[in-house]
Amino acid sequence: ASFNNIKSDDFKPYLLKSSDKGKTWVSIASDLPDDEVVHTITQDPVKENLLFTGTEFGFYFSVDGGQHWVKLGSGLPDIAVRDIVIQEREKDLVIATFGRGFYIVDDYSPLRDITEEVIENEDAIIFPVKDALMYIRNGSGRYGTGAGYYQAKNPDFGATFTYYIKDVPKSLKSERLKKEKELFKEGQPIPQPTKEILDAEKYETGPYLIFTIKDMDGNIVRNIYKKPSIGISRLNWDFRYNSVSPVRLKDDKFDPMKTGGTSMRALPGKYTVELSMFHNGDITELAGPVGFNAVRLNNTSLPDPSPVASQEFYSNVSELWRVMAGTMNYRNELAEKTAFIQQALQTMVESSTEM
Repeated sequence: ASFNNIKSDDFKPYLLKSSDKGKTWVSIASDLPDDEVVHTITQDPVKENLLFTGTEFGFYFSVDGGQHWVKLGSGLPDIAVRDIVIQEREKDLVIATFGRGFYIVDDYSPLRDITEEVIENEDAIIFPVKDALMYIRNGSGRYGTGAGYYQAKNPDFGATFTYYIKDVPKSLKSERLKKEKELFKEGQPIPQPTKEILDAEKYETGPYLIFTIKDMDGNIVRNIYKKPSIGISRLNWDFRYNSVSPVRLKDDKFDPMKTGGTSMRALPGKYTVELSMFHNGDITELAGPVGFNAVRLNNTSLPDPSPVASQEFYSNVSELWRVMAGTMNYRNELAEKTAFIQQALQTMVESSTEM
């Protein structure tokens, strides 16, 4: 139960728990801020120790029955949270604020698997993946309504991977700057970095995360790369294979975060996702594989009578396109080289016209 005594100029948080149907009560406000007036509290329907509370200045959760509270502040301003509702089927958390509208945490179920032991003992975790719904998105707007209609952002399309990273390796440059800062505080001389050190920092690749998605036969469907960050993060796979188009570089620079676009759609079925990290030329496996289901919505107007055959056809077409595109690129490269040779011969005083 939550109470507030704000009308008597008492801004303390009041959260109480009873285990004997109200005969006795104990406080579970614990480490909530002393001036954080509490408006509401909700208990998770699956994990009894997972609690959510709305206060005058934000929103908090606890995984240990109120012994320790953590503020959920990403994307949420410091505003009064007056009500909390849990959508049990979708595992979504909805909060109503005073003056700032509604906020939704899509699929908060990974919080059910967070414990102090897991956070301390695991370097990385991929939490259980919710069934991913497959459908064709409509990218067009509403005709004739202009800019007068309001449309909230939908949940991210595809399979959502929620993961935890305990620590991220430091880059060579950040380690050097840290040592220089310590030497400066101690009044010690700071060594000038050599050209070899600067070159190593300039051409260092990583660290970055690699999410490997495989089908039920163990074939790699997609590799997705992302910069690592400490804590809990999310990533989405849009049910697409890696692109087979020729590689194009922007400003002739290698970018480890780019995958070259996407290709054909994946079929419904069972998939797995694995997490690893690339750093200084080494790949370290961190977590997984974790299985999940890609499920098609049952509202297809003209269903494919043979999706497996269609997938094989698209695969063959993709391979044909890969070969043709590569051949055309190679032909263009030869034509460009030939043009340079012809132009060079044309500028020479003594040159043969025979090619």
